[in-house]
Amino acid sequence: MYQKQITDCLKSVKQICDEHFALTVKLLKTLPKVSEIAAMTIIAETGGNVNIFENSGKITGWTGLRPRNQETTKVPENIKVPPQPKVTGICA
Repeated sequence: MYQKQITDCLKSVKQICDEHFALTVKLLKTLPKVSEIAAMTIIAETGGNVNIFENSGKITGWTGLRPRNQETTKVPENIKVPPQPKVTGICA
């Protein structure tokens, strides 16, 4: 039963993205590792407007991709994330 609900939900989100955010989805999918579902999720979470973030560092932090120091048992451990492409002007 829940599989049908998931399928119906994905169809609805895809339809909305196809109608209103087709260019945004296309551009987001050009980024490494961004699938169609990931692109639709980004649009759903941001309302299709990444310009609400002041810069690419802010959106990187919001997504949890910004490198940070993580302390485990009081020993600092560097967490490195590969550089992300600058995301600007992708919203239609």
